[in-house]
Amino acid sequence: MMPIQSPIPNPAGAPHGRVAQRNRVIYVEPARQPHTEPLGNAWMRYVRSLHRSKLAVILLAVSGCVAGLSITVSEFTRYPAHSSLEIVGANADLLNTRQLNPEADDSNSDTYLTAQVRILQGKSMATRALKKLDAKSRESMIVADPAIDQIKRWLKRPMPSIEQQREDAAAATAKSLTVRAAPGSRIIELSCQSSDPQFAADFLNAIASEYVEQTFELRDSSRKRTEDWLAQQLDLLRRNLADSETQLQLYATNKKLEFTSDKDDVAMLRLRDLQQQLSRAQDERVAAQSEYSVAQQSVADSVPQVLSNERLSGYQQRLTELRRELAEASATMTPEHPTIRRLEAQVEQMNGALKSERVSILNGIANRYQAALKRESLLKGAYADQSRVVAGQSANTIGYDIIKREVETNRTLYESMLQRVKEANIAWTLRATQVRTIEPAEPSVAASQPPLMANGAAGLAGGLILAILLVLGRMKVDQNIRGPGDTQAYLRLPELGVIPSLSADRAAEAALSRPIKGLLNIGELSTGAKEEVGLVTWQRKPSMLAESFRSTLTSLLCLEAHGQSQRLLVVTSPGASEGKTIVTSNLAIALAESKHRVLLIDADMRRPRLHKILNVGNNWGLSDLLNEPTSLENWPIDALVRKTEIPNVFLLPSGPALAHVAGLLYSERMIELLRKFRGAFDYVLLDTPPILSVADARVLSRLADGVILVVRAGQTGRQTASVAAQRLAEDGTPVLGTVLNDWNPAESVYYSYSYFVPHNGKQAS
Repeated sequence: MMPIQSPIPNPAGAPHGRVAQRNRVIYVEPARQPHTEPLGNAWMRYVRSLHRSKLAVILLAVSGCVAGLSITVSEFTRYPAHSSLEIVGANADLLNTRQLNPEADDSNSDTYLTAQVRILQGKSMATRALKKLDAKSRESMIVADPAIDQIKRWLKRPMPSIEQQREDAAAATAKSLTVRAAPGSRIIELSCQSSDPQFAADFLNAIASEYVEQTFELRDSSRKRTEDWLAQQLDLLRRNLADSETQLQLYATNKKLEFTSDKDDVAMLRLRDLQQQLSRAQDERVAAQSEYSVAQQSVADSVPQVLSNERLSGYQQRLTELRRELAEASATMTPEHPTIRRLEAQVEQMNGALKSERVSILNGIANRYQAALKRESLLKGAYADQSRVVAGQSANTIGYDIIKREVETNRTLYESMLQRVKEANIAWTLRATQVRTIEPAEPSVAASQPPLMANGAAGLAGGLILAILLVLGRMKVDQNIRGPGDTQAYLRLPELGVIPSLSADRAAEAALSRPIKGLLNIGELSTGAKEEVGLVTWQRKPSMLAESFRSTLTSLLCLEAHGQSQRLLVVTSPGASEGKTIVTSNLAIALAESKHRVLLIDADMRRPRLHKILNVGNNWGLSDLLNEPTSLENWPIDALVRKTEIPNVFLLPSGPALAHVAGLLYSERMIELLRKFRGAFDYVLLDTPPILSVADARVLSRLADGVILVVRAGQTGRQTASVAAQRLAEDGTPVLGTVLNDWNPAESVYYSYSYFVPHNGKQAS
């Protein structure tokens, strides 16, 4: 948030009186600056949203609990079976064969044990086990459940065949298979459930048997692949060795070489030394060239060597002192005075020394660059000469050395591979199985109890989570302002007051057993009901609605107590039907109760309503005054405004609608009229059209001391309110704050009408 000085021009050449705008420091937010809602406000919005939908949350939670209990009750009677296997740790590096098997793994690691658990749980293992069980095992399966059969008969559902029931029961048994590794051991525990205890035990034993068989199959398949790969590699290395030996012999014969000589080590060391010196010389030349380029392209005083030179700094300091002494002496002495001449000579001498020192530094940079360049050139020549010497010495033997090294490499690889093949054959012969059955499965005599409470709790939790997600999802979609604090969080504007809805006020009255006649929700009011709400602060002074308007007025007066004068206020809203007129009339009544003379101006010439609320005619009003050509200076106030039935409250109705209403608001006449009203009344409140609908509110806001922005709970969108506030900020209009209208406290977690219901049954005043 950035303060800007916003001088508002004096419209239409108005004199600099109370109507003319003063310079204000206005805090304007960037037009598209994203705003993150405070964490506390976000949590409170979530709680309020859940509270509003508590019946739906409870209904879904109970439905989930009932569904979980129903599923549990409808389950078959299950018999458990248990078995356990031990994964024996093997020496995976027997005879150094770990690197020969591309599929080898550390069978002693937790990763290997986890992989075996996954294999046992896999669908392919269950399929193999079911195929292994013969038809006789399935024929003896117990699949009938009298209770379930009776329910299906009641529902008249078709009964599947016995074969299909057995297939379904076998599939359910396979689906119930659970495998877990016992902590701190290499034991794997298997369990399953089935309607037939014998089939459950047979199925687990078949799983263990198929797992052992699969382990043997995988080991045999891996052995065959490894043997084939080793044989191919051994044959390839044998051919490579023979080819390289033949090539070495042919090279020696063609070059007529009877022996080989070593390279000249001294020459090679000399070449490496020259290479290192050349690399350092190139680095020095690059550094010197960089300094030289900077010195050539920059002003002498900005060269780093000049800036860091201590002698030059001393000269500069001395020159500054001499100039200061010369300036002080010149103030009291004539130019011909010996002291003046001496100081001028010293200044001239010091300037010469400065220039000479700068030239010396720059010449030193150039000399270093030339020396580095020359040294690099000499080293390049020496390196090239030494390279030719080394190449000439080794030209006759380098080819032979290359071929000889290739022969030695091939021989080493061949011998190593031959040894690995022998070790692998021995290792595969010695390696044993790694799986042992510790406890085979036995038929159970006791059926397992269905987890009634657990399933019920899971259903309850699932329904509760679903309900919360639905409520929060709906809240994310709903981008309207909902409750107190929302405008301050999203618009960064003070919240002057919160006006409860008529349903909340009716609830408070119901608590007093004094029902409100003819009051409905503000958004659903008839014209007569709206007029009653417009005077609620006067007609029902002790009500909750009246107190909310007085609380809003207190917020405004507190701003004035801090030095901000708000005598002429504009009340507007982002859109239509948001309650700005009702807020305006009730604020005026609250001000009048404090013995202030208040003038209400109905500036909403397209949809005027204040004259209906205050029961005043509208055949003459603001439009007539603005369209009147004569001066207003000699007009008495009583001739311009109309008294109402409420003491100290006066009204200037809108008057007949005119086509050129916007032009009248821009006129000098409007400024003159407001100046006159400022002097005659303590407060002037202007009810203007919605700011996003027409430009009238923005025009009048520039002539006022401040703007009150009215938003309606559940109707005004956050984006809409933000655009309205931004337009006022861009116009340089100070927004004093917002008023949240039509808020239902019953949607909040914290609300009470106890203040309005005293113990003696009389309403508190």
